[in-house]
Amino acid sequence: MESRDRTRPNRQKERRKKEGPETHTKSTLKKKNHFFEGGDCAESFGDFSANRIRDTFRVLLQMAVVAMFGGGVPVVKVGRMAGQFAKPRSADLEKQPDGSMLPSYRGDIINGPEATEAARIPDPWRLVKAYNQSAATLNLLRGFATVRRGRRGFFLLLSTSSTF
Repeated sequence: MESRDRTRPNRQKERRKKEGPETHTKSTLKKKNHFFEGGDCAESFGDFSANRIRDTFRVLLQMAVVAMFGGGVPVVKVGRMAGQFAKPRSADLEKQPDGSMLPSYRGDIINGPEATEAARIPDPWRLVKAYNQSAATLNLLRGFATVRRGRRGFFLLLSTSSTF
């Protein structure tokens, strides 16, 4: 049985380190590749489905391919998905068609879109629901990325936190 020389660096690990998000960002800044970011401006609990996530993923990949062939350089693809549940508002109240005033809808992570006083009360349990849907979305995207490209993945899966 051969013993492996443990003093030699593991080149596979070194290669993986070089391919991290920092490397892609530096390459983009040096104009060696393009940066493509896409996703929903604001997600809602009601629109959550595997088919919708798959379709968004597919459109982002198709657009990135067009950009890659059009620009002639590699494209760094970033999905802005899984966590875009908040909607910043400039006013605390919004005027309804009947003239009444209600607290502003701040996104599904905070309150409901229905034009009722009860729906507009902030609900902390919405944070838990948003977390669960975000985690499920990321897991599904990781699965799609693994199928498309192998273990290295295809997307830089970044979950951005919304400001409200």
